[in-house]
Amino acid sequence: QKLIKGESAVVASSMALGKMIAVIIEPNLVGVDNSLSALYLRWIVASLLLMTICCPYALRPVYIKSSSQLPQNASIIVVAYCAVILPLIIIASVRLVLEPLIGLLTGHNSTAFYATSPKFSEIIGYSAALWGVSVLSMVNHYLPSGGGEVWKRVA
Repeated sequence: QKLIKGESAVVASSMALGKMIAVIIEPNLVGVDNSLSALYLRWIVASLLLMTICCPYALRPVYIKSSSQLPQNASIIVVAYCAVILPLIIIASVRLVLEPLIGLLTGHNSTAFYATSPKFSEIIGYSAALWGVSVLSMVNHYLPSGGGEVWKRVA
């Protein structure tokens, strides 16, 4: 017996993990506003990023025969997610979540005297890797029997 649906579980776990990430990042920031509103903003952005990455698992997979084309609505969903929604959320989260988290994980944002922020090329690389893994995950779940070869090559 299911008491909670998969979609609700994705939202609840994304909110919890987003709050955890925001709280972990907050004390390690140097020279940044550490107010409660900044914490809430980081929490919302981290939660939206996690929900966006996990939301394709709420979609029913599209099974196609090898000789047929993708249904029109499946193409629109894949393009909207991979080319519009996911990049916008990743871009919105770079400054507030990804950059401080990368700095924390790589040791850049420590409380040491010579604390520096991560390089721009590192941020771009980690963001592109996050986009690629998210696209592959979405395409493999949503189009399990093929049809997403172009997006798999792009990712």
